[in-house]
Amino acid sequence: MATKWFAGECSTKFGPKVLIFNQQGREEAVHFLEGMITALRTHGQGTDDAFEHVIFCTNVTHAKTGYKRDFVNHQYDPEAIKALTAQHGFAEKWAVLDPKANIAVVPTIEDAINHVRGLHASVGDGRIVQALITGSLHLVGGALAILENVDAL
Repeated sequence: MATKWFAGECSTKFGPKVLIFNQQGREEAVHFLEGMITALRTHGQGTDDAFEHVIFCTNVTHAKTGYKRDFVNHQYDPEAIKALTAQHGFAEKWAVLDPKANIAVVPTIEDAINHVRGLHASVGDGRIVQALITGSLHLVGGALAILENVDAL
């Protein structure tokens, strides 16, 4: 549903589309990627590349301070999170789904947002970066905290 909405929002805008995604600890999460790319291509993007840039990150909020206290989930193996195991799996799957996409794996939400900010600085006049942040409530909450420059929501 979010991807369909995003496709509609981007249909009249010029500039790179970026996906920031994470879904920690669910084996079937990799299958969400197929649905997302199909929805974006079906609803307004034709056969063009769905996202020019795709960023996979953990739910760790900040590079220096780590998790926001509200976002710590003790169900996941901290070593797998630190090794970016799920994120590398997502990146491998996306590379098959869309070989033209520029894929990045970064350790934190802050790093993902800074990556998008860097893309924004490099696009020309009349173009804007459109970013979809989805996959995990913790990811979206952490991104909102960073974008709104607050410690707690």
